Amino acid sequence: MRIRYIEGREYEYIGVPPEVYGAFLKAHSKGQFVNWHIKPRYDYEEID
Repeated sequence: MRIRYIEGREYEYIGVPPEVYGAFLKAHSKGQFVNWHIKPRYDYEEID
């Protein structure tokens, strides 16, 4: 799963399953969802 943030940085979150991605798309606050449900559970790296 790749996310590009408003400031322009882009990150690849590794191993995010389709159901979590679907929940992310439906989330009222995308940032809060990433902070609570994705960052703590999945490895990620910044994309240049």
